[in-house]
Amino acid sequence: MTNREQLIQELEQAPDDLVLIMLDFLHRVKAIRQNHPLAKFAGILSDAEAEELQQTLKLEFRQEDSSQFIPPTITDIAAKQDFLAQLVQQMQQNPIPANAPRLTRDMLHERR
Repeated sequence: MTNREQLIQELEQAPDDLVLIMLDFLHRVKAIRQNHPLAKFAGILSDAEAEELQQTLKLEFRQEDSSQFIPPTITDIAAKQDFLAQLVQQMQQNPIPANAPRLTRDMLHERR
């Protein structure tokens, strides 16, 4: 039985209020997929290729625990002012380009 057939069978047995929720969910997902900048890449990998890619990423890239990173504490006022002045100077020397793409909240936060 295909996924589509299973879904149809489940929907036929579901109460109307749940069918309405599922229909709303389907419409939202379709709208997001049509408008998402990465939508053109959806479905280009087979399940086997996607699994292989996930395994490669796990093997090749280390995952760090962010709780291990503690920002340095600068207690000296002069050192803190110097650090902040250098930070502002670096930011001014490397501005965000005017033609940089505008990112939406949905683009910044992957939703699953």
